[in-house]
Amino acid sequence: MIERALHFFKKADEDGHHILIPTVVIAEILAPEPNETYPVYMKVISENFMIGEFNTLCAVIYANLLHDKFNNLKQFAHDNGIRREKMKADFMVVATALAYNANVIYSNDKEVISYSKGLIPANNLPKLPEQQLDLFPEK
Repeated sequence: MIERALHFFKKADEDGHHILIPTVVIAEILAPEPNETYPVYMKVISENFMIGEFNTLCAVIYANLLHDKFNNLKQFAHDNGIRREKMKADFMVVATALAYNANVIYSNDKEVISYSKGLIPANNLPKLPEQQLDLFPEK
């Protein structure tokens, strides 16, 4: 997966695309790591990506996404074994993408992709291109 992500980042950079990382995703990245590594992670992230702060516009969009859907979402979460906290974070990712006018969401999280339907295109990270065998290596 890391190799796919690195290839995706390189290709996006080559094509002049900007990558937005929502702050809720940054929190998920940092959470399992030792505290002393946070500054290193944040330096790399802030120098290479746009950071999508979960601001008041995101909060309003999030509220609109969930308005009148709590009972259906509770049932969906229960039926699919999804924790409430994860569902909230996933909707925060979608709300942040919408607030920052992202063109597409790339995620390997099937729920994020599902919650994005009809709102913003969402896809898995692209697969790595097939490697061509070097039949005649240089000596």
